[in-house]
Amino acid sequence: MCSGCAGDLSLSTDDGASWTLIDSGLTNPNFNALLAVGTDLFVGTSDGDIHSTDNSTSWTAANEGLRNKTVRALAVSGTNLFAGTKGDGVWRRSLSEMSK
Repeated sequence: MCSGCAGDLSLSTDDGASWTLIDSGLTNPNFNALLAVGTDLFVGTSDGDIHSTDNSTSWTAANEGLRNKTVRALAVSGTNLFAGTKGDGVWRRSLSEMSK
């Protein structure tokens, strides 16, 4: 995966020979952070954490409990997703709550 120009989110399945846009359905395709965990994709935007469990066919907001929705960084530790927000600390949520 890579992030392209102007906030586009693209996926390559052939070692970069070709790219397909996968940001259709994102409420805000201008993202600050991207994280892949298995087949799950997480995108941090100014609208919060957006999540896909089906290789980007559909996207769902995963913002429950997130006070400041400007997500600047994403990381996984153990079974938890961590989102660093703009000026409001770090948010933690179990991956199992989002991978349903």
